[in-house]
Amino acid sequence: MGWQFPYVSTNGTDFAFDFGLAIAEQQTQQVPEVKAMIDNPPEEMQEWSKQIGAKSGTACARGPDGSPSRARTAPSTTPTR
Repeated sequence: MGWQFPYVSTNGTDFAFDFGLAIAEQQTQQVPEVKAMIDNPPEEMQEWSKQIGAKSGTACARGPDGSPSRARTAPSTTPTR
């Protein structure tokens, strides 16, 4: 289609956490739906993990470029002004 638009990455920021789009690793065990998906991933998630070469249960710990995710603990909730 020839569309062009600027790309903005949230890598290295708390944006996804601030807007509730991501949760820290320790929080995954506190959300029943997320815990169930990690403990027993759906078939399509297992297939996707194989396609991208991720070990089962670690796909979400990697960024889109395969680099380790920075987010391992919950970000600070102290507001910045």
